[in-house]
Amino acid sequence: EPDEPSKSVPLKEVTSQISDQSAVRLTPSEVLDCYNNWEDPFGKGKRPADDEDPSEEQLSSLRHLLRLGEVPYVDMSVWGPHQQRLIKRQKLVGQVFNSRGELTPVELTGPANFGMWKACYAVLQNALLMLKAVDLGILVDYYKHLEMFYSKYGESAYPLLYQADVRTRLEQFARVNRAGLVLYNEAVAKNGGTVPDGFPYELSRPWNYVFREITADTVW
Repeated sequence: EPDEPSKSVPLKEVTSQISDQSAVRLTPSEVLDCYNNWEDPFGKGKRPADDEDPSEEQLSSLRHLLRLGEVPYVDMSVWGPHQQRLIKRQKLVGQVFNSRGELTPVELTGPANFGMWKACYAVLQNALLMLKAVDLGILVDYYKHLEMFYSKYGESAYPLLYQADVRTRLEQFARVNRAGLVLYNEAVAKNGGTVPDGFPYELSRPWNYVFREITADTVW
């Protein structure tokens, strides 16, 4: 008889190579709820394409981060389509900015080109939708934001673009979230302890606010 699947998922195999955390695996009922959530924007009975469909391990790991209030960062050298298969660490060579603001040659671990990054992001987008963490339109806007830069500067600029994406999702997301929480607390205090109607930051869905603010930021 086949072994029963483990009830825990090591994050180092799914979202971050340096994480020592483990996530509780979603139950079959919870997985079904995720697909029902995905149907909300796409239509009843619709399902993601096979190469854009998050695995149970990916959903479990991402839910773990969301529940802890941690940045939902995924390392695209281990995160991507067909998570159940062995994902080989791929490397790309290009130029990135060092601490002095100078462009220097570097070897990065991650999707080797924009097409592969797009495939990894499609899985992330669907996982965030299934977990009701971020709205579809906002996730699409983030993709289009990066696609705009890629279309403008071409494949030679991809390593720099990928570095910017990594630093945005890993570092800037946390900063924007903290700033949004400060604004939220101030607004609630000024409104007699209740949340003002239409306030964009939601405690239950902070990353919806963060993705939107990041895409609108013309400075970062």
